[in-house]
Amino acid sequence: MFTNYCIYMNNYPFINNKGHLHVCCKNNHNRIDGNIKTHTLREMYYSAQYEDLRNKMSANESISGCHICYDQEAKNQFSFRHRSLSRFSKQPFDDTKIRALDLRIGSLCNLMCAMCHPTDSSKWHANYELYAKEVLNKSEHHIKAIADTNSPNLLNWAEYDSSWQNIFCSVDNNLQQVYIAGGEPFYIKKFPQYIKELINYAPNASITINTNATRLIDPNDLHIFKDIYCRISIDGFGLHDDYQRLGQSWNDKLQVIDQYYNNLNVICFDLTITALTVRSVPNLVAYLQSRYPNVNILFRPVVNKPHLDIRILPKDLTVHVLQFCNRYINKKNFCNLAQLKEFITYDNDVPPKDILRKFITHWNKHSICSFNDVDETLNKWIYEDYSS
Repeated sequence: MFTNYCIYMNNYPFINNKGHLHVCCKNNHNRIDGNIKTHTLREMYYSAQYEDLRNKMSANESISGCHICYDQEAKNQFSFRHRSLSRFSKQPFDDTKIRALDLRIGSLCNLMCAMCHPTDSSKWHANYELYAKEVLNKSEHHIKAIADTNSPNLLNWAEYDSSWQNIFCSVDNNLQQVYIAGGEPFYIKKFPQYIKELINYAPNASITINTNATRLIDPNDLHIFKDIYCRISIDGFGLHDDYQRLGQSWNDKLQVIDQYYNNLNVICFDLTITALTVRSVPNLVAYLQSRYPNVNILFRPVVNKPHLDIRILPKDLTVHVLQFCNRYINKKNFCNLAQLKEFITYDNDVPPKDILRKFITHWNKHSICSFNDVDETLNKWIYEDYSS
């Protein structure tokens, strides 16, 4: 397997929520000078600074921040860069043409989701201080740093015509794929216009949008999105989803999903699974399969939030989810179900439940309902002693 090539560094520019060009979404090192607001993508991607990184990669020199792929490959695993290339080709490309784009279009969002952060949601920016104090026990220095570096006016590049023009003038018919995530893309004011222009500049590209599916598309704009692929974030069934994703209404969301399902190409439901929602997974999957047949389902257990870790929960509270995993583990349109099963059967030391209790107590202040309304059995275990 190749070790001196990365499709992101050679053919797949990644622009983060602040408009900066980085190596990829896994690597926060090596930020390239400039910003998409003020520089064309071509200027940054073919700069001497980026070319130096490519030369180091080609010479098999270690690139800072690329340890995720290096570690996977050291274990003979199919690494992130290998998986990314496999979506395009069996072999590395022998050029540096822009063949794909990964665009994270700022933090503008209408929701404040439990697993999220001010980097990804403008709603989080105003509420992060209390959360950091009550749940994370963070210092004033940390809170100020997060506030200063994640102000919404620093994460709004996609609201500027100049940013999109700096992308459009850098792509051509070689562009094959575009992935767009936010924030929430459909809250960008001129988003339909930008998508229409992108299609005109790169008519051969397939475009995939990751959305929370809480905003109906203007019927006059639906024709723009008829060939667009859509990944929908949905984490739990009914109140489980509303509780984890503050600011949405389950019934309203279903209306939006219906519109997208009937007018776009919904290819995946993206389930971010936490201790709050894992117990509703079987019901959610059954509902989605019944209402939206033949759509893939991706299971993504949260791994970077100790207070939301599934492994906090006792086995007897998740045994029905384990049975679900065993029943569907080989189903072809279920992605990453093995990792969910691994989390549920994890036996090593995990954070005590008091960290989850602390989070629930905090989150109840923001939610339209108490967690006891969402899952009375789990809530009892959180605040008392659970016994089966």
